[in-house]
Formats: sequence, structure tokens, C-alpha cells
Amino acid sequence: MARSASGRKRQQERRRAYREGKRTRREEEGGPGACEPSREAAGGESWEENIRRLAAEFPKPAPFVDGGGMRQPTAGGETSRESDRLTERVRECVLGCADQWLSRLDVESFMDTFVTSSRREQEALSAFQLAALLRVEGFGEIHTLLEKATTPPEVEEDLPGVFNIATGAAIGITCPMMEDSSIWPEYQERPRKRGEPEALLTWEQSEWPAFEPESQLMASLVDQKGRSAKERGEGSNETERNLEGFTGMLERLKDIEHLVTSTREGGWFLEWDARAAYRSIYVRKEEQPFLVVSDPRSNASQDDVLWEKMVPFGLSSSASIFVRWNSAIFRLAKRLFPNGCSLVYIDDVTWRIASEREAVSLLLLSLCMGLDLEWSKVHILREGVRVLGYEIGSQTDADGGQASLAIPAEKREAVWGRLKEAEKRGRLEKKQLDSMIGKLGWCCQLLRQHKRLLTPWYALQSTMEKKALRSVALGGKVAESLRQFLAILSWTSITDGSLYGIGGVITDGRSFYYCAANKEQDEELWAKLMALRGDGGSDPTSGDISYIEMVAAFCGVMVAFERMEERDVVHVGVLQLYTDNSPVASAVTRMRSSSSSMQRPLKWLAPYAGRLVAAHLPGKENGIADQLSRAAVSDIKVPETWVRCDIVKGLCSIIDAEVREGCE
Repeated sequence: MARSASGRKRQQERRRAYREGKRTRREEEGGPGACEPSREAAGGESWEENIRRLAAEFPKPAPFVDGGGMRQPTAGGETSRESDRLTERVRECVLGCADQWLSRLDVESFMDTFVTSSRREQEALSAFQLAALLRVEGFGEIHTLLEKATTPPEVEEDLPGVFNIATGAAIGITCPMMEDSSIWPEYQERPRKRGEPEALLTWEQSEWPAFEPESQLMASLVDQKGRSAKERGEGSNETERNLEGFTGMLERLKDIEHLVTSTREGGWFLEWDARAAYRSIYVRKEEQPFLVVSDPRSNASQDDVLWEKMVPFGLSSSASIFVRWNSAIFRLAKRLFPNGCSLVYIDDVTWRIASEREAVSLLLLSLCMGLDLEWSKVHILREGVRVLGYEIGSQTDADGGQASLAIPAEKREAVWGRLKEAEKRGRLEKKQLDSMIGKLGWCCQLLRQHKRLLTPWYALQSTMEKKALRSVALGGKVAESLRQFLAILSWTSITDGSLYGIGGVITDGRSFYYCAANKEQDEELWAKLMALRGDGGSDPTSGDISYIEMVAAFCGVMVAFERMEERDVVHVGVLQLYTDNSPVASAVTRMRSSSSSMQRPLKWLAPYAGRLVAAHLPGKENGIADQLSRAAVSDIKVPETWVRCDIVKGLCSIIDAEVREGCE
């Protein structure tokens, strides 16, 4: 929790007392509480017998956890009291430690490498090196930083207030919460409403304990019931029911759009995530069997969890657990960097930063508040930044200056692969169906105009649950929906360039488009392309082939995303980009090139970087694009159903803009 050292000590004592009491009760009952865990037996039973008995004793099945839906952004309306002296001393200490750490030669070398690496490369670096470097002498017990830098304040730092920072936070509806392991009201079963799953756990507002105003911690909850029913085609169009009064959003961040559009201003972004955050969520002891299966003889509170039956993040109230950490961290962070801009969802943080010093200071601040970080998820990036798992795309003025959210390429490709496999097999098991609905539902948070395609999937899921089916064949409306999702997600661009021209084919698997331009019939365009590449004359040579291939690749991308925009799938469609030029495929994948001539067209591709998957295609398999790049436009013969797309006008306007920018 975001508390002083004494507060953490009290919490540790409570946990220790709980574990000791658990062990004492087992010993009094003659149980094997002091025995070491064994895979051969559990309480004199085999593991299989033990698990069956535990499962039979559970009062309810595992709770239905609905984690779907984009959370509605709001923030607390009350003002938080804080100690100016406390926050100022923490500010001085954190900044001083960050400066001291960054001044070391080995750290300077590491940071230079880290900030220029890709997201995947940073995961490898941060998982091992960043964690080790932050824990050198003087940083080994980083949680003591707060204790060293402060004296006990007159009032506690974690008094009422949810994410009291100038930029707001992505949480919503208020509900009181208390700070102990009895956080959840006792569950009382009640008659199900029509359409509610049998395993859904719900609490009425009246069941939450009443507190004095001074001891309330206002947390944000979202009642997803009305929204989920509406999205699944169930229920009526009635307005969502609020648990308590809706609190207005702080002015600067009405929704995620503020953080997304702010990326146009440039700069770096810091991403971090808490380690094993779901283990930090307090659940009533009576409710714990719903979530995990534990070793019945274990003395430890966490280490002997055999597996998680359900992670409580899907519960609408789970976000409230991190309020104390985040409210304290970000109140202090605003003192460190008043102009900072961030978005927080539970333990997932994205912060726009101006320097490496700011990034290191924010990491130190989180650590000194007792929040252990998942180092493999620490990223400092300028491109490919993610918020709530979505990727911020188009951070330049190339498409009118509108930044947007998109589903990362590897996730879109994975969803497409699952759909393709399901289409091939023609049937799904219950677990596979649930997973597929979850993946498609997450994609449809951005592809909202196509959410109706999920309706037959939910209907099939309901049928399987009612009839206890293990697997089901995919047919009718489900099969049609599957084909439509495949069409949305499946886009391919195959391009080629020659000393004579450029050409390519673009398809979504159902419709085909092609583009072509050459130096004889499009003389103005060709002259501009040759002038843009730099010195070398008006005629291309063999040394220009990679430059021309990169321009061809961009033309394929431009056509593909114009078609996606027409179909309203631009934020979800993944584009498989094929070229028979290895340097081009490598440069697009890495989004950088040492060739000065290739850097210009590569810059045009940057806004689409998060939505491209580039690959090399052998020249002998690239015959169609090769012919399009070499043949005169009047001689091109393609199937009648193929649609030609004009690339000359769009490419000329982009080159003219480049020239004007260079003159300025």
C-alpha cells in the first residue's frame, strides 16, 4: 500500500499473525501443517483425491469474472490533504538519487543502448540489466528511500482521494473500501435475473459496510452489467446503473484520447507494470477458495498456491486495491514533474517523459513506495507505445495529425491465426470458444462498429453451457461471423520496384487491389522521386533499387490503409507486407536504416509501424508485383474483378510536402 514504513510494518505483522494463526489451527486439529509440501500426498491423500475433496467442499463454483470492456475514465472529486514538507523532501531525495545513478559511466552506456532498442529488445535488457543496475550499492533496499528522505507527517499520505493528479486517471463510479483483509462483504446468494450466468457473483450496494467519512477511501468501480448485456444483444437499452454517484472527470483527461493525441508533441514514454499484482488484491478468506487451489498443509500465504482458478482483475472493484499506491505515487510524481502526463489502469502505467532522468526518478519513486516492478515490462519508447495493451499509432502529421489507438501487430496476428485454425477444424471445444470470445471482444473495444458480429458467438456459448456440451461444430451465423472477422484482420501487400517503375497487389482475402507507376507514363512523379533521393542524376541506377523498393512498399501500405479506412477497420487490420528486397524487409521491421536514401520513405511508414508485419518474399514467387513494376500501365492485364488504385497523386503530394519542409 502507499504508506509510510510504519504502515507497511503493521501490514507485515498482520500477515505474519494470519499465517501463524493458520499454522496453529492446523496443529491443534492434528493436521500436517508443519510438514514440508510433497507431490506424493496431501494430508494423507493423493493429489487427485485432495483436489476433488477441496473442490467438493467449495460453497460455490469459481466466480464468473468479466474483464471485458474499456473502463470509463473518471476521477475522484474530493481534495486530498498532504504534507508539503513530506513531498518536497521526497522530491529532493528521488531526484538526487536519479542524478547520482545516471552519472555513472556503466549506467550512461546502458541507457544509451536501452532507449534506442525496440520493445522486444528492451524486454530482454530490462528483465536482467536494469533490475541489477538499480539494485547496486545504495539501492539494494530501495524501499528504505522513503524512510531516509522523510519524517512522519502530521497527516497520513493516503487520506481520501483517488488518483489526485492533474491529468486524471482511467477509473470510474465511487464506492467505499476499507483497508484490511475483510474488504469484501459476505456473499449472499439471491435469485438470478434473466440472462445472468449461474456462477456470477454480485453484491448489492446495501451490503457494503458503512464507514465514518474520515475513514473512507473513495475508490472507483464500474458497473459493467448493463453495458455487457447491451453488447451481447441481451436486455434493454436502459442506462447503466451506478453504484453511487458518478464523479466527473478532471478537466485535462476526459478520456484516453488526451494521452493519445498528446503524443503528437513528441517525446518519450515510460511504461511499467507491478510484479504479481493480482497477489496484492485482498479478498475475504471466505471468498479465497473461489480463486486459487492451495496446498492444504502449507504454512506460507502465497508460495504454495498450486494454480490460479480465477484472477480477480475482472471484478469491477479490483481497481480500488491499487488506489493507495497510485494516489500517493502520482501525487508525489506531480511534485517531481508538474507537466507530466500519464494514464493509469490498476497497475498498468504509461507516462510521457522528457528525459532519462525523469524515467529513472519515476521508477525509484514507485520502488520507494513499496511497489515491486516487473522489470521485463519496463519500456522507454518513442514509437510503439502502448496503453491498456493497445498501441498508440500515427504520431505524426502524415495522415492529418490524428493520433489513434490500434491493436498491436503480434496480437492481431495471433487472433487471426486462431480464427484460421478454427475455420480449418470446423469446431471448437468449450475452453477454446471462451478464449476466442475473449480475444474478439478485446479487439472489438476498438472495432465497436462490428461488435454485432459477436452476438452469434455469445449465443453459441450460452447453448454450450445450458446443454453441458464439450465441443460444438461451427456453422450458420457463427461461421459467417468468423469469415467476416478473418476478412477484417487479413490484409496482405506484395510490392516490387525496378529501374523502370513500381507496382504491387493488395488484398484482404476477398477483394483485390493493385497499383502501378512507371518513369515513362508518370514522368513528373519519377522526376520527383529521383530528386528526393539526393545526388545521383535523373536516371536511376542499380544502387537505387533498395530506395525504389522502399517507395513501392510504402505505396502498398498507403493503398491498404485507405481501403481499411473505407471499411472502418483501420485500427484493427493487420497488414502483412511482403517484398523481395531483404534490406527493405529488415528496415521496415526495425524501423531504421543506415541508408540515407531509404530513410525518407521509411519515415513515411513510421505512422503505420505498429500495424505492419514485414517479411522477405523470394523473387521467383513475386512474379505479379514484378510484372506490375515493369509493364506499361496500358499493357497491364489483371482479372476484371481487381480494382486499380491511383498512387501518383498521393505520392506527389507527400514528396511536395517533404520538399517544402526542407526549404523551411
